[in-house]
Amino acid sequence: ARLAQQGTYVSGHPVDALWWLSYVLVAAALVHPRLGEVAMMQNTDGQALSVRRLAVLAATMMAAPVTIAAHAVADVDGELMTLLTGTIVLFLLVVIRLAVVAQQLESSRSQLEHDATHDPLTGLGNRALYSERVRQAIQATATTPDRTAVLCIDIDDFKTVNDSLGHSAGDRMLQEVGKRLRSVVRRDDSVARLGGDEFAVLVFDQPADAALEVADRLLAEISRPIVIDDHTVTQTTASIGIAFGAPEESVDTLLRDADVAMYLAKNHGKGRWEVYRPGMRQQ
Repeated sequence: ARLAQQGTYVSGHPVDALWWLSYVLVAAALVHPRLGEVAMMQNTDGQALSVRRLAVLAATMMAAPVTIAAHAVADVDGELMTLLTGTIVLFLLVVIRLAVVAQQLESSRSQLEHDATHDPLTGLGNRALYSERVRQAIQATATTPDRTAVLCIDIDDFKTVNDSLGHSAGDRMLQEVGKRLRSVVRRDDSVARLGGDEFAVLVFDQPADAALEVADRLLAEISRPIVIDDHTVTQTTASIGIAFGAPEESVDTLLRDADVAMYLAKNHGKGRWEVYRPGMRQQ
């Protein structure tokens, strides 16, 4: 392009080979199946290629050919205009390809983040996500003790369901229990599956009486018959342990206290809740 502007370019110049080589290389990069993998390996900052960034990239790439095109229009050089038109189209194809790859990477990243923080069977949050939300709740209610309640929920005699109806029926039962738990709590509260038949609920920024009312509603909801395979009806109960957060307590301590209270609820007859009190660990 510089030679053409200076008037020293002639057809067949060695620089022509470089032009065609550049087209071949760019076209090969566009269709190469590993382009997405390479982009994913280099996407370490976790930032998506936004519309704004894409526009800046496009403007940067198009600045040179557009500038040259303006000179070509002024000189009415047909051969140069054809060359520049192909260059501009090629640059646009590169930008479009980048946009598609960026969208695919963002979708994959979001899916990976979801999979890392959610239970694959029930779609509920997992222990890692639940622990983080409990930590945030404790910090947010540091000046108002007993406004964060952790409820540890364990289905009573769940092993009997697996042994008598099979593990697939047990999985469907866990999915149904997860749906029922979500139907009881508020949007600001959290429900998680900690593993096996153990669930957890976080009641955020509510008085202690509200958490106990939630526990009663959870017990009532879980005890309703569950239909499996359109003909098998299972009725179950759950035991719930409740612990209230304090600013000086860690997430692990709070979860352990709720777990201790839950096991005492089982020992006291199942199908009920217990609030953690000092001395329960020794008991």
